[in-house]
Amino acid sequence: MRPLRGIETSLWAPLMDGTYAIVMTLLVLELPVISIDLVHQYNHHEIGIWPLVINLLTLILGYFGVFLIIFDIWVKKRRVLSIIQRYCNLNGLESLALLLSLFIATLLPPVMSLCWKVEQELRIQTIAGDKNINVESAEVIVFHVLFGVGGLLIYVIINLLSRQLYIRLKTRDTAPDLGPSLKEISIALSKLHGVRRDTASRIIASPIILFSWLSPQILMFVYGLIGLWHTDNQRENGIGSNGKG
Repeated sequence: MRPLRGIETSLWAPLMDGTYAIVMTLLVLELPVISIDLVHQYNHHEIGIWPLVINLLTLILGYFGVFLIIFDIWVKKRRVLSIIQRYCNLNGLESLALLLSLFIATLLPPVMSLCWKVEQELRIQTIAGDKNINVESAEVIVFHVLFGVGGLLIYVIINLLSRQLYIRLKTRDTAPDLGPSLKEISIALSKLHGVRRDTASRIIASPIILFSWLSPQILMFVYGLIGLWHTDNQRENGIGSNGKG
């Protein structure tokens, strides 16, 4: 028996698109709830309008950063899937890794939502001196680290998957009925090479998100923003002609 062997390659794209659409929807649905809670807490403690405005803006900035991270993960997966659909078939282990990455992605919104809520209560506790809240900064750190580890694991899975597909395509382990040309294979190798480089850079930069609790919204936004930069197709003429990747 081979796990997930019966799943057709063409089925992964709609499954992935649907999953990430739900992930982003869950993320945005939490934003109004947390914002309303923030307004109620600030009114209850009579802190003032400007601290409320600043915290609402930082909350939106943090949300935008998380949104960019999830968007970046989806884009990188879709690039890999576009090559898989054209040239390769996923084996059982690769399918299992892809399924695991989808599962981890579904955990990101609830973890981030809990992080925002705990961070919000800690901020109220600090500003208003409300001892009834009783929230520790360690709790905020734990949720931020969990989110960072989840994102890091997804990038690692994408990187390993793109490396494996790069090797298979390099040795022409393609679908025999497609008969791709050398130029087409060269472009596909270039795209995989770009995904490998981009995910490697995201992994290297992961301390930004792992330690984002030091400055939660700003660092999360910066990490999400730099993910929009990618290196796809910059070497498509070089790969394949000289065999270097």
